[in-house]
Amino acid sequence: MNGAAPRVSVLVPFLDSAAHIERCVAAILAQDVPADGYETVLIDNGSQDGSRALAARFARARVVEELKPGAYAARNRGVAEARGDILLFTDADCAPDPAWLRHHVDALAEPGVEVVLGARRPGRESTPLQLMTLYEETKAAAIFGGAEKELYYGYTNNMAVRKRTLQALGGFDEVPRGADSVFVRRLVEREGERAVRYRRDAVVTHLEITTLRQWWAKHAIYGRSNQRNSRRTVTCRPMGMRKRWETYRAAVREHRLGFADTALLLAILTCGGVSHEAGRLLGRLGSTGARS
Repeated sequence: MNGAAPRVSVLVPFLDSAAHIERCVAAILAQDVPADGYETVLIDNGSQDGSRALAARFARARVVEELKPGAYAARNRGVAEARGDILLFTDADCAPDPAWLRHHVDALAEPGVEVVLGARRPGRESTPLQLMTLYEETKAAAIFGGAEKELYYGYTNNMAVRKRTLQALGGFDEVPRGADSVFVRRLVEREGERAVRYRRDAVVTHLEITTLRQWWAKHAIYGRSNQRNSRRTVTCRPMGMRKRWETYRAAVREHRLGFADTALLLAILTCGGVSHEAGRLLGRLGSTGARS
């Protein structure tokens, strides 16, 4: 890097990620931009499965350690280590597309933009997973192109942010889940909706998601996380049924889905909604138990 600080720091926390971390790092290092324009910082959060040794094989990646348990503690450590003024987050079970970094940086060049969120694709191609992805991308475009602040959320497996902006808001809360959404909501409350952009072309492949069952399980986790974070001062409100129906119809129209795919997508989303609400219920029960 000829002694000059890179403009972008890619930050990846990991914990026992031997199954995917090599593919993740290889994809990050294969971006279609000059290698001296970005650095890759991998934050080991206490791995015991050999994933740190796998990460250390990559000469262009820097491995640091965060002993405090939790992915957000690891991300905050990465922020402290980062030399770039743009922070680009992903997870060890994700593989970015070659143009991923470039699309994020291009979006941050727009006036007033402080955070960019990209698209997430499943690790396996199948008709059900492809339909689910079409809906999720349509939903994200609707939320992040809209004016309902309460719907805005975040996800650090595909998010870019200006370092000064994250630091000005105190970094990530070091909680088990949902600190990325809390951060985005705080930003939107302070700067307005124009501070957040969604880029469908800034893609990561979520290697861990290869079946609908895994996707539904993630929705249950998100539901539980949303419920636990609902007691915070700034929270994210899930889409209501009317908005979900409008998004479903928009996805059907935009992608010209036939009758069979339309019906299949509705069934997939119904099960996903049930999973999310089940997670919220478990979150409420857990909160009740903690207080009793």
